Amino acid sequence: MKVNDSSSILTFEQRSIPQKELKRIGVTHDIHDIERHVVKINGKYYYSKVCTNKELINELIGTYLCKLVGLDVVDYQIGRLANCDSSNNYYALSEIFYRNNYFYSTVRDYFDMIPDDTKVYSEGIDSLFNCETSVLDMVSDKKLEEAVLKMSSVDIKMGQIDRHNYNVMLRLAMNGKVELEKLYDFGCAYDDDPPYPEFYCYDNPFLIVRKNFISLNRLAARYPYIIKSAKLLSEVPLYDVLKEIEKRFSIYIEDKDIPGYLVMDKEFSKVLRKIR
Repeated sequence: MKVNDSSSILTFEQRSIPQKELKRIGVTHDIHDIERHVVKINGKYYYSKVCTNKELINELIGTYLCKLVGLDVVDYQIGRLANCDSSNNYYALSEIFYRNNYFYSTVRDYFDMIPDDTKVYSEGIDSLFNCETSVLDMVSDKKLEEAVLKMSSVDIKMGQIDRHNYNVMLRLAMNGKVELEKLYDFGCAYDDDPPYPEFYCYDNPFLIVRKNFISLNRLAARYPYIIKSAKLLSEVPLYDVLKEIEKRFSIYIEDKDIPGYLVMDKEFSKVLRKIR
């Protein structure tokens, strides 16, 4: 990846921000220790994540696909440390979205998942046609349920292998309403040699499903809303997405990297087409 217009890159100095200042903008130790990643640029606060070139491209693909299905997602900008000459030290920057009048929770903390969740996971991957939705079954809000299913479709489209408990946050309002906070973290995707069991399964804190026809159809039978987003994303040409990202962020994705993306996208889209 190359940057065509360096003026579009946000530069910053990696200074620690005082705890008092972080607390004022709603960042506390309760929110999975993100304070060490917060930077301030021109009076705005950003969450910063250092990325390889591929990880950064994946982050941009993820936000693009989320917007296609109407899923709330962070708006990334590309950043770099001031006075850093390395072409491989880019950062994905997203404005801090935490708000002081809301409480934030991980999925497992909120739904009080059974303590031995590793047992649930191991049983899920060992059963050939398993579709484990015990946590999603606890969701009573239709909007939250639909957001989780859209997220699952995007992750499957990308071959996401890192949608763990701290890569999904719930936003709890004072009136008790629970929503999926803006989605983030798409870097671990488009891996041509994923570890077992991620090659065979997709999981997030709400569900585990094997990537075979029977398991995916069990998911669709129980939650038919996923069929719409799965169909839409299976028909999205990744080549067009990459070209749109190049134009939007003034970057150049090297020709040698594109075929690998397209091969994996073909396989991941096949998985989505099994959801019907």
